[in-house]
Amino acid sequence: MTGLQLRAAQPRDMETVFMMGFDVWRDGLSREEYLAACQISPKFEKGKWWVLETAEGKIMSSLITYSLAKGVVGLGSIATDYEFRKQGFASELIRQVITYLEGSKAVQAFFLFSDIDPTFYEKLGFGVVGRRVPGHPHTVCMVRPDNIRHLYGEDGYSLPSYF
Repeated sequence: MTGLQLRAAQPRDMETVFMMGFDVWRDGLSREEYLAACQISPKFEKGKWWVLETAEGKIMSSLITYSLAKGVVGLGSIATDYEFRKQGFASELIRQVITYLEGSKAVQAFFLFSDIDPTFYEKLGFGVVGRRVPGHPHTVCMVRPDNIRHLYGEDGYSLPSYF
């Protein structure tokens, strides 16, 4: 995908970023209630937001990163504008964020919690390492690179809590 640029989200972007997940995460809230809840969420204040935008400045996808430990980052709230889903924008955003963080921050592993079919993330080098979210039986914890998933579990390192 050419012409797409990764950048850190700015305060002016946050309404657009939050609204990308409105249809999935609103949990019965009105648009105004949902935006207000996002704006004061301590979960969203802990991380760094990233966006993938076109050369014209249209934000196509967004996600948040969390520093979990030295060399370990969590990816969350991955979303794409509703009308542009299933066109590869989220995959491109994930690839660009991983490339950037591996290169500039010496990140060695990435975790995420998938609420969708894990096959989407497996295509990006993630592997399932466990179910970790009480009350969310379809959410699985995944790690990248996939070849280190054997280090996590009963005899290995502890998995991160839901972020």
